[in-house]
Amino acid sequence: HICRLLISEGLARRTNMNNDNNILEFIKYNRDILDLIMDLAPIPLFIKDRAGRYIDCNKAFTEVLSITREGIIGKSVYELWKKDEADVFSAQDEALFQQGGLQVYETNVTSLDGAHHIVQFHKQVFTDSSGAAGFLGAIFDITEKKDLEYALAQQAAVDELTDLSNRRDGMAKLEILHKDSKKKNRPYCIAMIDIDHFKLINDQYGHNNGDIALKAFSDLTKKLLRSSDICFRYGGDEFVILLPETGLDDGFTVVERLRQAFDCNQLTFPDGRSVHSTVSIGLTQYTADSISLEQLLRASDKALYDAKNTGRNKTACIQHNQKTKNII
Repeated sequence: HICRLLISEGLARRTNMNNDNNILEFIKYNRDILDLIMDLAPIPLFIKDRAGRYIDCNKAFTEVLSITREGIIGKSVYELWKKDEADVFSAQDEALFQQGGLQVYETNVTSLDGAHHIVQFHKQVFTDSSGAAGFLGAIFDITEKKDLEYALAQQAAVDELTDLSNRRDGMAKLEILHKDSKKKNRPYCIAMIDIDHFKLINDQYGHNNGDIALKAFSDLTKKLLRSSDICFRYGGDEFVILLPETGLDDGFTVVERLRQAFDCNQLTFPDGRSVHSTVSIGLTQYTADSISLEQLLRASDKALYDAKNTGRNKTACIQHNQKTKNII
């Protein structure tokens, strides 16, 4: 907080009281004491002139970016970073000079040794008798904070056993798909999938081996589904697959390939025992009408019930308010 106050108010206030003086000359002739003061700060600090050249920085700045003070003074961002990063820094610097005041933003920074950082910049313009003369900047490394936020988001969205989206995240994606398809007047399919006789697997082979069956099916979806398709664990031994931009016939082809592949897959457990496991699938298609998401889910659930009720290890297709067809 002390360093932030120094950046946002200290030197700016000093120059406002001495507008007749050239602040850049002040920095030049007092660099030794300024460097001493700046090096006391544990956060990276730097100073740029109006042309965008670095005129000073502290020890923390050089350590984070793996560069010496002599290697940065007098240089622009284009002499130190690749163009894509330098373009961001340069544009933000110019926006600060145009708008004045305090600027805060987040971006990525690559140090000269190749390390990647997610940082938050705090920058404050200072003035002299000719106007904006440069700015003071501070860098707050928020990489660990962002990594933690991502990990927590993943934990909230991913099923721990299968590494698929969990029900909450999957349903949120389904709502987005439904709204987008309705807006664009485009079809999509929903497939509800259930592992056949899963309770029997748990009872006869144990819950740990039941987990292996769930994992085996989820791994298969990752191999066989298209990159645009979304599979999530709906609960227990039930899964849902979303097939964007897909009609019923093409959707049937996709899920049938998955069903047949799992049917050919003999599950072998760590204790040496093995079991032949299958899945039943209920498939329905969204068409450009007033069908609600809830109605689609009920239709796919009915198709799944029909597939299981007619012998299991089958795919049943159904349109909303129609009888089940294409049970294979």
